[in-house]
Amino acid sequence: QIVGHKEIRNLQVLAQKCQLALHKCYIEMGLQEKELGILSALTLGYREELDKRVQQSFSASGAMHVLAVSGLHTGIVWSILVWLLTLGGRLKPLYHERWKRYLTSAIIILLLWGYAFITGLSPSVMRSALMLSFLECSFLLKQRTSRWNPVLAAAVIILVFNPLSLW
Repeated sequence: QIVGHKEIRNLQVLAQKCQLALHKCYIEMGLQEKELGILSALTLGYREELDKRVQQSFSASGAMHVLAVSGLHTGIVWSILVWLLTLGGRLKPLYHERWKRYLTSAIIILLLWGYAFITGLSPSVMRSALMLSFLECSFLLKQRTSRWNPVLAAAVIILVFNPLSLW
């Protein structure tokens, strides 16, 4: 019997439960061992079931960073979303209409944060999602920004909410 235990309920715990639920969906689809571990690591950032030999192989080849969901993955998701929502760039001439610009940016930001949520809201994914959200807002407002401003703003916001994410 657990005594004096209070379950922590916050957004990060909810995101990790969502991540585990999606991992269980992979298991129910029939994925096993190596494939399950690699797919879970690449898409969800869930590396618990990643085989040690696979980890060593990726590490020895210098590609271990590919298995860690990070800003690279978030940037790829953002690029795909922008491409899909502008139909491969064909909607750019019509993009001058304000409501289309707002709608497209809102959808991109929501889906980007949805991706960050299903990956467990790790600090690296949150940082890149914040940076890309700021970048999307600057596109929305037709403002040019320095590349360092979104980085600094994302770092400050993350550290205000969780100072330990620095480590």
